[in-house]
Amino acid sequence: MPARLVGATPIVPNMPAINSSKVVWAGDVDSGRAEVGQNVVVVGAGLTGVETAVNLASQGKKVTVIEMMGPEVVLATAPSAHKFYLLDRIKEFGIRIIPNARMEGITENSINVINKDFQWREYEADSIVLAMGMRPRKEKVTELRHLIPETDVFIVGDCLKPGSLFTANHDGFNAACEI
Repeated sequence: MPARLVGATPIVPNMPAINSSKVVWAGDVDSGRAEVGQNVVVVGAGLTGVETAVNLASQGKKVTVIEMMGPEVVLATAPSAHKFYLLDRIKEFGIRIIPNARMEGITENSINVINKDFQWREYEADSIVLAMGMRPRKEKVTELRHLIPETDVFIVGDCLKPGSLFTANHDGFNAACEI
Protein backbone atom coordinates (compact mmCIF):
# COMPACT_ATOMS: atom_id res chain seq x y z
CA MET A 1 0.00 0.00 0.00
CA PRO A 2 1.20 3.54 -0.65
CA ALA A 3 3.52 5.32 1.77
CA ARG A 4 3.32 8.53 -0.27
CA LEU A 5 0.33 9.83 1.68
CA VAL A 6 1.07 12.41 4.36
CA GLY A 7 -2.19 12.76 6.27
CA ALA A 8 -3.37 9.16 6.47
CA THR A 9 -2.55 5.72 5.20
CA PRO A 10 -4.99 3.00 4.10
CA ILE A 11 -6.01 0.37 6.62
CA VAL A 12 -4.65 -2.96 5.41
CA PRO A 13 -5.36 -6.14 7.37
CA ASN A 14 -2.48 -8.39 8.32
CA MET A 15 -3.21 -11.66 6.54
CA PRO A 16 -1.53 -14.04 4.13
CA ALA A 17 -1.59 -12.96 0.48
CA ILE A 18 -2.55 -9.35 1.32
CA ASN A 19 0.55 -8.20 -0.60
CA SER A 20 -0.49 -10.14 -3.69
CA SER A 21 -0.51 -8.17 -6.94
CA LYS A 22 -4.26 -8.83 -7.19
CA VAL A 23 -4.89 -6.78 -4.00
CA VAL A 24 -4.94 -3.02 -4.60
CA TRP A 25 -6.03 0.11 -2.75
CA ALA A 26 -9.15 1.97 -3.94
CA GLY A 27 -7.21 5.24 -4.18
CA ASP A 28 -4.79 3.66 -6.65
CA VAL A 29 -7.66 2.24 -8.71
CA ASP A 30 -9.54 5.55 -8.77
CA SER A 31 -6.43 7.50 -9.78
CA GLY A 32 -5.50 5.04 -12.54
CA ARG A 33 -2.31 3.84 -10.82
CA ALA A 34 -3.67 0.29 -10.49
CA GLU A 35 -5.49 -1.93 -12.96
CA VAL A 36 -8.08 -4.53 -12.00
CA GLY A 37 -9.47 -7.59 -13.71
CA GLN A 38 -13.02 -8.31 -14.84
CA ASN A 39 -14.21 -9.94 -11.63
CA VAL A 40 -13.67 -7.56 -8.69
CA VAL A 41 -14.44 -7.73 -4.98
CA VAL A 42 -14.34 -4.40 -3.14
CA VAL A 43 -13.77 -4.69 0.61
CA GLY A 44 -15.61 -1.85 2.34
CA ALA A 45 -19.01 -0.29 1.59
CA GLY A 46 -18.35 3.25 2.71
CA LEU A 47 -18.41 6.12 0.27
CA THR A 48 -14.99 5.31 -1.23
CA GLY A 49 -15.73 1.62 -1.66
CA VAL A 50 -19.13 2.16 -3.27
CA GLU A 51 -17.90 4.94 -5.57
CA THR A 52 -15.04 2.70 -6.69
CA ALA A 53 -17.46 -0.21 -7.22
CA VAL A 54 -19.81 1.95 -9.31
CA ASN A 55 -16.92 3.27 -11.38
CA LEU A 56 -15.63 -0.25 -12.08
CA ALA A 57 -19.10 -1.61 -12.84
CA SER A 58 -19.66 1.26 -15.30
CA GLN A 59 -16.61 -0.09 -17.17
CA GLY A 60 -18.34 -3.46 -17.56
CA LYS A 61 -16.66 -5.23 -14.66
CA LYS A 62 -18.53 -7.68 -12.42
CA VAL A 63 -18.36 -6.16 -8.92
CA THR A 64 -19.20 -7.49 -5.47
CA VAL A 65 -18.82 -5.35 -2.34
CA ILE A 66 -18.36 -6.94 1.07
CA GLU A 67 -18.89 -4.97 4.26
CA MET A 68 -18.02 -6.13 7.75
CA MET A 69 -20.80 -4.06 9.34
CA GLY A 70 -24.54 -4.28 8.71
CA PRO A 71 -26.44 -2.76 5.79
CA GLU A 72 -27.11 0.43 7.76
CA VAL A 73 -23.48 1.55 7.32
CA VAL A 74 -23.52 1.25 3.52
CA LEU A 75 -23.03 4.83 2.34
CA ALA A 76 -23.82 6.09 5.86
CA THR A 77 -21.58 9.16 5.47
CA ALA A 78 -22.66 10.06 1.94
CA PRO A 79 -24.66 13.25 1.38
CA SER A 80 -28.31 12.35 0.64
CA ALA A 81 -28.43 13.28 -3.05
CA HIS A 82 -25.17 11.46 -3.76
CA LYS A 83 -26.32 8.45 -1.74
CA PHE A 84 -29.49 8.11 -3.84
CA TYR A 85 -27.49 8.50 -7.05
CA LEU A 86 -25.09 5.72 -5.98
CA LEU A 87 -27.92 3.43 -4.84
CA ASP A 88 -29.51 3.84 -8.29
CA ARG A 89 -26.18 2.97 -9.97
CA ILE A 90 -25.80 -0.11 -7.71
CA LYS A 91 -29.17 -1.37 -9.02
CA GLU A 92 -28.45 -0.33 -12.61
CA PHE A 93 -25.11 -2.16 -12.77
CA GLY A 94 -26.17 -5.16 -10.66
CA ILE A 95 -23.50 -4.65 -8.00
CA ARG A 96 -23.85 -7.19 -5.20
CA ILE A 97 -23.42 -5.78 -1.70
CA ILE A 98 -22.81 -8.37 1.00
CA PRO A 99 -23.16 -6.87 4.51
CA ASN A 100 -22.07 -8.58 7.75
CA ALA A 101 -19.23 -10.32 5.91
CA ARG A 102 -15.55 -10.15 6.86
CA MET A 103 -12.62 -10.97 4.61
CA GLU A 104 -10.80 -13.98 6.07
CA GLY A 105 -8.50 -15.07 3.29
CA ILE A 106 -7.31 -14.57 -0.24
CA THR A 107 -6.63 -17.34 -2.73
CA GLU A 108 -5.35 -17.26 -6.28
CA ASN A 109 -8.86 -16.93 -7.75
CA SER A 110 -11.10 -15.87 -4.88
CA ILE A 111 -11.69 -14.18 -1.56
CA ASN A 112 -12.96 -16.08 1.47
CA VAL A 113 -15.39 -14.37 3.82
CA ILE A 114 -17.25 -15.28 6.97
CA ASN A 115 -20.64 -13.83 7.85
CA LYS A 116 -22.23 -12.97 11.20
CA ASP A 117 -23.65 -16.51 11.43
CA PHE A 118 -20.12 -17.94 11.04
CA GLN A 119 -20.88 -19.28 7.59
CA TRP A 120 -17.97 -19.33 5.14
CA ARG A 121 -18.42 -18.19 1.58
CA GLU A 122 -16.02 -17.92 -1.31
CA TYR A 123 -16.39 -15.22 -3.98
CA GLU A 124 -14.57 -15.45 -7.27
CA ALA A 125 -12.17 -12.53 -7.72
CA ASP A 126 -9.29 -11.81 -10.01
CA SER A 127 -8.86 -8.45 -8.22
CA ILE A 128 -9.52 -7.32 -4.66
CA VAL A 129 -9.87 -3.60 -3.95
CA LEU A 130 -9.35 -2.44 -0.36
CA ALA A 131 -11.54 0.46 0.80
CA MET A 132 -11.43 -0.24 4.53
CA GLY A 133 -10.79 3.28 5.72
CA MET A 134 -7.75 5.32 6.61
CA ARG A 135 -5.51 5.65 9.67
CA PRO A 136 -4.05 9.08 10.57
CA ARG A 137 -0.26 9.34 10.39
CA LYS A 138 0.21 11.17 13.68
CA GLU A 139 3.91 10.30 13.79
CA LYS A 140 4.39 12.42 10.66
CA VAL A 141 2.81 15.40 12.44
CA THR A 142 5.24 15.01 15.34
CA GLU A 143 8.17 14.76 12.93
CA LEU A 144 7.15 17.86 10.94
CA ARG A 145 6.19 19.88 14.01
CA HIS A 146 9.83 19.99 15.15
CA LEU A 147 11.39 21.08 11.84
CA ILE A 148 11.06 24.79 12.57
CA PRO A 149 11.31 26.11 16.12
CA GLU A 150 8.46 28.10 17.64
CA THR A 151 6.10 27.32 14.79
CA ASP A 152 2.39 26.88 15.25
CA VAL A 153 1.31 23.74 13.48
CA PHE A 154 -2.32 23.27 12.55
CA ILE A 155 -3.35 19.68 12.03
CA VAL A 156 -6.04 19.42 9.36
CA GLY A 157 -7.64 16.89 7.05
CA ASP A 158 -6.92 13.18 7.24
CA CYS A 159 -4.00 13.68 9.60
CA LEU A 160 -6.45 15.00 12.19
CA LYS A 161 -9.19 12.50 11.40
CA PRO A 162 -9.80 10.68 8.12
CA GLY A 163 -12.80 12.21 6.40
CA SER A 164 -13.81 13.66 3.07
CA LEU A 165 -12.57 16.41 0.81
CA PHE A 166 -15.23 18.65 2.37
CA THR A 167 -13.98 18.06 5.93
CA ALA A 168 -10.35 18.59 4.88
CA ASN A 169 -11.23 21.91 3.22
CA HIS A 170 -13.30 22.95 6.23
CA ASP A 171 -10.37 22.15 8.59
CA GLY A 172 -7.98 24.09 6.34
CA PHE A 173 -10.30 27.09 6.22
CA ASN A 174 -10.62 27.13 10.01
CA ALA A 175 -6.82 26.89 10.41
CA ALA A 176 -6.34 29.78 7.97
CA CYS A 177 -8.79 31.89 10.01
CA GLU A 178 -6.67 31.23 13.12
CA ILE A 179 -3.50 32.53 11.44
